[in-house]
Amino acid sequence: CRRADRGVALRDASIERAVVLLGFETVRAAVLSVEVFEMFEGRESRAGERFRAHGAFDPLAFWHHSLAVAAAAENLASEPILRQKVKKSEAFLAGLLHDLGQIAVHFLLPKTFDRIAEAADTRAISIDQAARLVLGMDTHTVGKRLAEHWQLPAELVEAIWLNGQSVAALPTTTRKELIATITLADLIARNQMLHPAGHGPRGEDVQSIIEFLGLQPERVREIASTLHEEVEARATGLGLPSLSAKELVTRSLERANELLRRREAGMAASAHATDAPDARPPIIRFLDESVRVRSIVGVFGMIARTAGRAF
Repeated sequence: CRRADRGVALRDASIERAVVLLGFETVRAAVLSVEVFEMFEGRESRAGERFRAHGAFDPLAFWHHSLAVAAAAENLASEPILRQKVKKSEAFLAGLLHDLGQIAVHFLLPKTFDRIAEAADTRAISIDQAARLVLGMDTHTVGKRLAEHWQLPAELVEAIWLNGQSVAALPTTTRKELIATITLADLIARNQMLHPAGHGPRGEDVQSIIEFLGLQPERVREIASTLHEEVEARATGLGLPSLSAKELVTRSLERANELLRRREAGMAASAHATDAPDARPPIIRFLDESVRVRSIVGVFGMIARTAGRAF
C-alpha cells in the first residue's frame, strides 16, 4: 500500500486495510508474483542435471525481465485508449508469466537450457528457435501446457502462448489487445536490455504494435525511460531480490556488450562452416524455417522441400 500509486500514509497497516485500499486483484497479483518467484528457487533438477552457479542463464536477470514486462504492461494498460480493453491487473499477471515456459525448461533441464541460451545469443536467433533445435519444442508451447495444467484463465494461457507473434498472425478468437500489450511490453524491456541471456532485441517492428494499440509513441518512450527505476521499486516492494536502478543500468550495458561479443564469435564460427552441410534432422529444420511462412501456399512449399530433403 505504501508503494502504490495512490499511496496512503497508513497508521494502522493490516491485510484487510490493504485489500480495501488496493483491491483484491492488485493484492492477488502481488501474491502470485512472490509465489512464482519462490516456486522455482533452490530446487534440484528432476532430470538429473546440475544447476551451474555461473551458467549462461541468469535467474535473477530473468526475474528482473519478468517484472519489467509486468510493470510496462500495467503502465500501457493504464493509457486511456486501452483501459476498456485490457485490465491493469490482467496485464501485470500476463507480463509476469509471459516467459513461464523458459523458467520451466530451466527448472527441469538447467544445463540444456544454458546451451539453448548460448545458441540463441551466438547465432542471433530467438530463444524459441534455439529451443526447437535442441529440444524439438519451443518454450511458448511449454508455457502454454503448464498454464493449462495449472488451470489459469484462458486469456492468460493465450498471452503466454502467443506473445511475440505479429498481430496479423493472431487468431481472430484471441484477446489481441492483451497479447499485443504483452508483446510491446516485452520489446520495451528487451530494448532497455532488461533481459536474460538468449532474449535480446532483434530489430522487431515496435511501431506497428504501437499503431495497432493506438498509443502515442512519446508515451511509450516515457514508459521505457523509467523502467529500470520501476523494476527496482517493484522488486523492493514485493520483497524480492533487487538491484538499484543504477546497478540495473550497469548490468544492462554489460549484457549488451556480452551479447555483441557472443554474436561476433558466432559469426566468426559460422564463416568457417559456410560450406558445411546442414546436419539438422529434416523435421527440426522444417520447424526452424517455418516461422517465416505466412501463407497456406508457403506451408505446402515447406512440406515439399522437407520431403525432398528427407527422401
